[in-house]
Amino acid sequence: MSLNLPPVPPRTTPRIASLTTVVLVLALLLATTVPSPALAGKCPKMNKQCPANVPFCNKYGYCSTTLADGMPQEGCNAGGSYPGVCADRNGCKNFKVDFDSPSQCPPRSSFGGNPDAQPFYDQFANAEVKDSNVVLHMKYNNQLKSGMISKIASARYFKYGNFSARIRIPNPGKGFAYSFIWKTSVDRDDVGDEIDFEWIPYKNRHEVQTNWFAGGLIDYTKGISWVFPDNATTTDYHVYTIVYEPERIVWVVDDIPIRTVKKTGNNGTDFPSSEGMLFASIWDSCLSAPGTQAWAGGPSEWCGENATSQAKGQDFTMLVDWVQVQCMNGYVDTADTRVVKRPLSSGPSGSSSGGSSIGIDPSINLNAAARASAHWAWAAGVAGLAAVAGLAL
Repeated sequence: MSLNLPPVPPRTTPRIASLTTVVLVLALLLATTVPSPALAGKCPKMNKQCPANVPFCNKYGYCSTTLADGMPQEGCNAGGSYPGVCADRNGCKNFKVDFDSPSQCPPRSSFGGNPDAQPFYDQFANAEVKDSNVVLHMKYNNQLKSGMISKIASARYFKYGNFSARIRIPNPGKGFAYSFIWKTSVDRDDVGDEIDFEWIPYKNRHEVQTNWFAGGLIDYTKGISWVFPDNATTTDYHVYTIVYEPERIVWVVDDIPIRTVKKTGNNGTDFPSSEGMLFASIWDSCLSAPGTQAWAGGPSEWCGENATSQAKGQDFTMLVDWVQVQCMNGYVDTADTRVVKRPLSSGPSGSSSGGSSIGIDPSINLNAAARASAHWAWAAGVAGLAAVAGLAL
């Protein structure tokens, strides 16, 4: 990829966020989902080590058969799990996935444990592979009184390299934010690093926004937007690339570099330097502070008790045609792929069938979605609310 073209001058994008409203809402929604501290040899909520037939101690402290719960990014508790079932982290490998098969991005509950076969998974079971695209759906959820977050996540970690996705947003909704992100943590903003593309196409269909954070230090003043000279983000596919290198970050659109940030001048240590995962998502700003809602062009039509039947029936989507990863030389994971497997004594090992948890609150996934919506509304990292199910953008 050529990166020596002159960049189009960007313009600063202000963003205002307040945690107060989100904290109050999430404190109620997530009271039963905050993980317990790990106990040596015990899965916290079970007060024992998980047995072979339910081997994974998940981030909520329950024993689970879901293979995704055996991944490090999903918080597999090695001390509380059956011995040896928590997989080690898988690093960067070069690949391109065209999403020609549903197996390339299954629901989290159906993830088969092998990132080579299933490079992405659907965190909240509201995306699908259709017509060689991942279609992320944003639909109304009656319990949340807002939209249910839609998010796909990579099963691998990536350090330095080029990370590209071909994306179109065909029917943007009022109050929704869309994103393609490289990020350290599944479910927290106040841990690690982030590099992102974001869209608010309801407000401006010709604009893409860029931002970056380092060391868990969230700074919205770093946000910069770029306006397409022609061809809207809603009517045309565009290729968005994050170039992440030790000394610089470059945001590239359709092979045109639109922004460069160098480590020099950013205090050195205040610059991304960790491994991260790739995410694409849609989130509803409904649970967010007024400033965030305004930034997202909201509030959405779904906020509160007065959403009409017509509004509730809408489905807003984001299309991801393909994702490509090109690891930087020297940062390719040359080890064998670490596959999540169940113990042989527990049944078909590495099966792609679904899983379950013992004793888990059935509302936990819904509460996680609420947490996720607020997370992408720039409210993550609130003490005691940070680690919630299979999150984040």
